Amino acid sequence: MTDCRDKTAVSIICPVFNAKGTLARCVESVISQSFTNWELVLVDDGSTDGSGCLCEEYAAKDYRIKALRYKNEGVSSARQRGMERASGEYYTHIDPDDWISPDWLEGMYDTAKREDADVVICDFMMVFRNGSCLSRQCHPCYSQRRIAKAVSGGKMSHSICNKLVRRSVFDKYGLSFPEGLQASEDALICHSLFINGVKCAFREGVYYYYDRFSNDNSLTRVRLGRILDAVKTSVTLLERVEGDETIKRRSVRTLKSIAKMKAFYFLPYDEFRDVYKESNTGYVLRNIHKVTKVEGYVALALVIRDNKKAYSLFMRLKRIIGRA
Repeated sequence: MTDCRDKTAVSIICPVFNAKGTLARCVESVISQSFTNWELVLVDDGSTDGSGCLCEEYAAKDYRIKALRYKNEGVSSARQRGMERASGEYYTHIDPDDWISPDWLEGMYDTAKREDADVVICDFMMVFRNGSCLSRQCHPCYSQRRIAKAVSGGKMSHSICNKLVRRSVFDKYGLSFPEGLQASEDALICHSLFINGVKCAFREGVYYYYDRFSNDNSLTRVRLGRILDAVKTSVTLLERVEGDETIKRRSVRTLKSIAKMKAFYFLPYDEFRDVYKESNTGYVLRNIHKVTKVEGYVALALVIRDNKKAYSLFMRLKRIIGRA
């Protein structure tokens, strides 16, 4: 087992909002790590269900755990507050309804040191009510460019939670979580890292467990309007990041696509149309020909003015083309 005792190796930031029902599982997964040189910074973002008291109870039992309490300002502010109080050589983030495998920290830290990596990525285990499935992120043979293109293009997750990031990278590129941002804060940071060309490595066999069902009050589950506003803000901030212009353009398109997908599924046609102004009939036809499942039927909705009918028609056209 690799360890480093002269300073804190890894700081784990956990923003907490009304997560009392799942927080113990999350914290216990950290306490149970085979790697012991860590600190856990629990940031209570104005919880009203007793989560803050539970954070303080854990801090009283283990000197490696810090409990911070603030008024409700949103997940982005909570992450930044935690990072400002963290002291580790590397940062990682965990959400209070998720958990990590027992050798997660050891595997990620060993890979970071061995590969001299700025960012280490692992796979997700997506956990649903009726089971779980592996969400493969990348492969050890992927080049740095391929990883950057996969993240910026939405082929790999832009979550910050399945990544270990060298602290000095945040300082070098002046990266921080924006105050008051209600969603997409991890996407903004993750895309910014790859626009700046950070060195990446992949660790197989250790998993971040992403709970898709337990906590309806999770910081990641906010109202659609707030999500769309947050994506717009993130896009504006991302466009200001200096670095690889190709990766930046791909990242901006990916963030816009997130807003469009959410709008398609949750908004009435008129509101959805306002979010998706840049589409046209030619774009629709090109996407149908390519059988692009997401952008195609979303764009088609602008022509026939009905989201559900657009999806049905698009799938029918796929079958006619013979590539369903």
